[in-house]
Amino acid sequence: MNPTIKPMSGLLGVALLLGAAACRPAADGTATAAAEPAASASPADTPAWNRYAAEPDALQGAALYWSLRGGDPDYEQLGRMLLPDWPRDGDAFARQDRIAAFRPIFEQALRAAASQRYFVFDTVGDLGHYDAATRAFPLRIGNLGALNPHYFANATGAESHQLRLVDLAAWSAIAVADEAIARRIEAMVSRNDTRLRLYLFAEGAESGGTLPGDPLSVSREAMSSFNGRPKPGSVRTRIQRIAVIDADGGELAAALPSAGSAP
Repeated sequence: MNPTIKPMSGLLGVALLLGAAACRPAADGTATAAAEPAASASPADTPAWNRYAAEPDALQGAALYWSLRGGDPDYEQLGRMLLPDWPRDGDAFARQDRIAAFRPIFEQALRAAASQRYFVFDTVGDLGHYDAATRAFPLRIGNLGALNPHYFANATGAESHQLRLVDLAAWSAIAVADEAIARRIEAMVSRNDTRLRLYLFAEGAESGGTLPGDPLSVSREAMSSFNGRPKPGSVRTRIQRIAVIDADGGELAAALPSAGSAP
């Protein structure tokens, strides 16, 4: 069961759309409306499992963060983070031109993010060996915790928004009653080749403090370059479901927060 894929890769879309924007007259510099925080979703808004979107890339993750946070996006920060041709020589007019071209692209991404808060995150998982007594695979959640927080796809590193999981403790095992499926998963566990798909709901945004942040994850050059600037925040997500998937993305088994088998 594969998630619905978004129609355009965000960072590729930035490159294509900025090229088109460069052919249009520059923006007049008038202010645009600040993003309104996304409204809380109700249980009725939860999509079917096969209607979750693909994992956001760096552009979509940034838009999701600002749609949840609200307020005026930091376009200087977004430019450094998302635009490969962002002026690095301090040219104020070049930066102004790039922001003018990028602003409508990001505003479009903001509108899309406001209505798309459910998505999947595929990762190499870590299950224990099958427990015949409980008919379940223990979920070694501590190793998932090593991915927490996690940079969105195609992110550039220290100055990028992140995805943070907030409810890892609610997950302990994936029950599998079907012996044939359990044997397939056990073989994957034995090969250290387990893949998991996390179904996530973006419930909020958290500010990131000030760069350089964690010195263990930021290079010395980045620390000197980013020092004193606002650090990009994180998108706070809650796990709705965890599935074991095969190499082709097909689901073999799944669990809900109670760790029972999902239908």
